[in-house]
Amino acid sequence: MSVAQDKRGGIILPQTKALFERAGDEGFDLPSYDCKLAINSDISVQMAAGIFDKSDRIFYAANDSGSINFGRISAASPAGDLGSIHGSLAHANKQGIKGNGTDAYFNSLFDTSSDPSNYSLNSAHIYVSQYFVGTGRLVGLDTSGSFLNFNAASSVGQKLNGSVNLGTAANFAVTGTVGINRNNSTQVQFITGGTITTTTAVSDSLPNGDITILRNDSNYGSSGISLVRIGSGLTDVQQALIITLDAAYMLKMAAL
Repeated sequence: MSVAQDKRGGIILPQTKALFERAGDEGFDLPSYDCKLAINSDISVQMAAGIFDKSDRIFYAANDSGSINFGRISAASPAGDLGSIHGSLAHANKQGIKGNGTDAYFNSLFDTSSDPSNYSLNSAHIYVSQYFVGTGRLVGLDTSGSFLNFNAASSVGQKLNGSVNLGTAANFAVTGTVGINRNNSTQVQFITGGTITTTTAVSDSLPNGDITILRNDSNYGSSGISLVRIGSGLTDVQQALIITLDAAYMLKMAAL
């Protein structure tokens, strides 16, 4: 796939081109050209920093297409499965998706136990950019698995590939990027409020089931989600860059 030049003289990456081509093939409403450039810039910086190749799923739920559908395509794997929408999941143009705490959620259709992936037991990350702090679950599974849980309202119930909660410091009740990163079997790093904190958290098992946003088994959430990133473990520098990239992308959405 060749690199294409955009109408303003810049470079549209093959990865961005593939994302928008999939949307066109599906008949989805497309974001504006300026939104396309914002996504292209985000991908470009990730590639330069070695982040993009570690990604299994990247969903740009925040876009100005006016429809929930574009955010179903993973920029990390545009030809793969589309994420699925369930219940009364709302779409706020340029901001993202929003749960209702009852039946609404987004299924990434990414199962770490069966999909060929970068994500593994001792090397994994899941980040979401939260534009509205609601209650209940941010990230979980479509099954009753106990090794993955992000909770918007609780400062305790956060897990990544482990059965033990991270503790009172891991409070995800903030806007912006929140998530957990794992690079080994004994520790994780969680992101909240722009801060990266390392804590002891032994890895017990991979999640078994599709990773879902705004749901964990029979529990749902009401937060607003702009971006979703899933993949293998990142360095401190790469994690800090993700925080910066998420904030920059959302500023561009607000300006559209």
